[in-house]
Amino acid sequence: MKRSVLTRLASLLLCALLIAPAAQSESLAAENGVQLLLSQALSLCAMMDACADEPAYVRLYEGDGAAKAQIARIGAQDWTALEGARLYIIKEKLFSVYLSASSVDYGALSGPVRDKLRDGIPPSVLSMGASGELEGFSAAASALRCGKVFFAYGARVPRWCLMHLTFRGEYDALCSFVSTEDGVVSAYLMPAEKDSLSRTIRMLTYTGVPQSELFESVPVDIDP
Repeated sequence: MKRSVLTRLASLLLCALLIAPAAQSESLAAENGVQLLLSQALSLCAMMDACADEPAYVRLYEGDGAAKAQIARIGAQDWTALEGARLYIIKEKLFSVYLSASSVDYGALSGPVRDKLRDGIPPSVLSMGASGELEGFSAAASALRCGKVFFAYGARVPRWCLMHLTFRGEYDALCSFVSTEDGVVSAYLMPAEKDSLSRTIRMLTYTGVPQSELFESVPVDIDP
């Protein structure tokens, strides 16, 4: 029942975007873009919940008792009880900060290599944010990672971003988005502990670079 409610909510948000007028203002296009990302993130939450509730899927991780226990707890949460959402639009500075830990000179990279690395970093930051301190949580989050590719339907979406979904329960969810000029968007979602994104941001600002230079933080209307 909880998955069907969540799936219907995601579908209603997507339908509202598809019937919007083709000639959009810039602000409407941006607003529709954020709502599109929210609808797709919610559909991935439904997919994640389905995996956590599927005994045959969970049995794949029987060798890791702690991970299996975490998957069960994640599946028991009501993933329809969305309390809030915030979009973190990734700025160029984040890439150089992220790669500096590997002693990579971001500015010296050729264009194609730089593009490949930039597109791979948001899902990597997602994995950092989804990693938790609870025993078995990191393995469970990795097992429940869900992804999809979709089209932006003319809505304006950021090139690279993360969405933090907060729920009434023990866990939240983080979703990364990477888009192309053609409007094709790749998304990946994982469950996350409540304070995991804050820990990740603290890690990324270890060089003294303020958060405002790494992300643009935008609130998301969950009841448009």
